[in-house]
Amino acid sequence: MNLTENQINEITSLIKENEVIYERRQYFQKYCLNTLGIGIPIYNFYDYDELIHYRQVENDSTIYKKIVGDRQKFELYYEDIHQEIYNNKKIINTVKNDILLYIKSKSIISVDQIKKSNFDFLTNFYVEFFLEELHKMEKLDKINISNDQVVYKIKPKD
Repeated sequence: MNLTENQINEITSLIKENEVIYERRQYFQKYCLNTLGIGIPIYNFYDYDELIHYRQVENDSTIYKKIVGDRQKFELYYEDIHQEIYNNKKIINTVKNDILLYIKSKSIISVDQIKKSNFDFLTNFYVEFFLEELHKMEKLDKINISNDQVVYKIKPKD
């Protein structure tokens, strides 16, 4: 795997924080809360209600605005959010690619097998999330073995 120790720690931290909020609010969607136009990582906020307080509509487009009177502070805050989203997307893509590379070395793979490999820092929820994403991207075939067991294999190229 080509993840650094810091990236693994960051992902682990995001997972823990996101799962707590997900259980409370059920608003988890691809690491970001997508409401009214743009996604902000939900882990920046203690609660969905707090996030709503940062919302403001301006010039017919929806943005999230920290309640500060200083425009310059807001612009810095807004840039930070976009940078954070960009950084998280890079890490997510790295993990997705690493999982895909790992699966390519196997014929068929399950969530448990991935967890027992280098991806033990991911919870089952996240492994399933990444596998579903790869399936939607038509990189993997999904095989239902039983009602509660699914395995994946690399989709053959036509």
